[in-house]
Amino acid sequence: GFFNDRLPEENRKILFVSRLIKEKNMSSIFHTYELVKAASDKVSFVITGDGPMREWLERKMPNALFTGKITGEELAKVYASCDVFFFPSFTETFGNVVIEALASGLPVVSADAGGPSELVRDGKNGYLIKSGRSQEFAEKLLKIINDEDLRSEMSKEAITSIHDRSLESLHNQLWEIYKNVLSDYHSNS
Repeated sequence: GFFNDRLPEENRKILFVSRLIKEKNMSSIFHTYELVKAASDKVSFVITGDGPMREWLERKMPNALFTGKITGEELAKVYASCDVFFFPSFTETFGNVVIEALASGLPVVSADAGGPSELVRDGKNGYLIKSGRSQEFAEKLLKIINDEDLRSEMSKEAITSIHDRSLESLHNQLWEIYKNVLSDYHSNS
């Protein structure tokens, strides 16, 4: 696999991609990690990104794989090699990472806030956690990880949801262009 023996092959992988900043989000990741680890030793966390909180997190999460900052092709491989995407942040306005995760077929367990709340359809392509409690994040991550059928269903749904969304925005863009062309045409005739 992509992680070259750095993680047990058979383990399910939970991915987090973001700059490693802000105490609050980092402690949320760490607490969720502890709860998931306590419930199952067949799960690995993959933390992709860099920032001032990295060392602190590495100390707190000795079994997680820290990849550092990755972009482009390599990042696409990381998404493709994981099973679920975890996004506990209440502060990110619009998560491109959430779009990338869904487009890669990863169910997303996210805080119910900002951009992600428009992308994640609760119970369909992932779960939205209103409370932001680590306990709830952990429960939903484990639910997806322990249920093969649910995971593959959500994975399909994730890809479709992004496909639908991009078609819709494409359609809206075309419609705008079309309206402009028409109004130009009328104002010139």
